[in-house]
Amino acid sequence: MTNRYLSDIDIPSLTCGTRRTTHLLARLVLLKERPAVLAHLQLAASFLRTVDFACSTYRMAKSGLTIFSKHRATNGFFDGVSALETCLTETHRAIRFASALSRAGIKMPDGSPLVPRIIRTRVLSSRIASRIGSLRNAIQHLDERIIKGDFGLAQALGPRPESTSFSIGRMTVKYGALAGWLTELDAL
Repeated sequence: MTNRYLSDIDIPSLTCGTRRTTHLLARLVLLKERPAVLAHLQLAASFLRTVDFACSTYRMAKSGLTIFSKHRATNGFFDGVSALETCLTETHRAIRFASALSRAGIKMPDGSPLVPRIIRTRVLSSRIASRIGSLRNAIQHLDERIIKGDFGLAQALGPRPESTSFSIGRMTVKYGALAGWLTELDAL
């Protein structure tokens, strides 16, 4: 890694996650404000949990990569890249749960939709969902490509972070886009 690599990283902050998730899970589980069908409750709880974890690991990725950028601490690089991989995997899972919730048309006991506005959400569009699915698949099958010798060293380390984006193979994503997708998922 040369000195120019990640010398000035710019990863947007994220405000989604834990507090809202804890409140919603409490309403769904503890306070029994939940759908009547157990499978719907499982979908809702899984969606909330995966969005929360994706937001949390995004913040971990930002922290690790910022430490690497400022101090050249190798552990920051590995922590950041690993957290980024987990964030993408959990984002993919959250999109799948959200899509399933949308298709199920789940209502709360008062008749209100469990997940309002889900159809108008950009992150659930087939284009974005497919892109995140491709990123997740690249991460999940990285070991196979490394064993076959298909990658150079930099690619074998996982997502390649840059100042304002990261790459996996030939796919590039801006940190701001990932933060936007997570914020949209959290708002559902």
